[in-house]
Amino acid sequence: MPWSLLSDTVDQRGHVTLRYLGKLRHLNVGWRHRGDRIRLYIIDDHVDIVTEKGVRAG
Repeated sequence: MPWSLLSDTVDQRGHVTLRYLGKLRHLNVGWRHRGDRIRLYIIDDHVDIVTEKGVRAG
């Protein structure tokens, strides 16, 4: 999988869960983004997190 695009909502602790290489990863996005809809741009082992407003998070 060279790249992937996922959408999710940040939980109340400010985390997003991502399954990568068979393991669950809990990525800390930050409390300020709690409840926000975000997009995860995944390229190889690099993850960029962007809110739906276009603000880079994490």
